[in-house]
Amino acid sequence: MADKIVSKFGQKAVIDYIRTNRIRVNTKKEDILDIAYFIRDELKFDHAESVGGVDYPDSKEIEVVYHLGSYTDEQLGNKIIALATKVPRE
Repeated sequence: MADKIVSKFGQKAVIDYIRTNRIRVNTKKEDILDIAYFIRDELKFDHAESVGGVDYPDSKEIEVVYHLGSYTDEQLGNKIIALATKVPRE
C-alpha cells in the first residue's frame, strides 16, 4: 500500500513508518485531500476510525492525524493508514 501511495504522489506523500497492519503517511495540508481520496477510492479504506491532534506550541503548529480503515474489504479489516498533516496554530 505504501508503494502505491508513493508511486502516485511522489514526494507529496512521505512514509513516516510501516509497521504490522499500520502505515503512517505525512503530507502537506495542500495535498491531503488528493491523497485521502486516493486512499479511499483506490486502496478501499472507506472510513475514518478516529481523528487526533497534537499541539506543537514552539513551532506554532497543530498536527492532525486521520486513522483510516476499511469496512468493505475484509482483507483490510485490521489495517490502519494514519494520514497526517500540520497546520498553523492560529
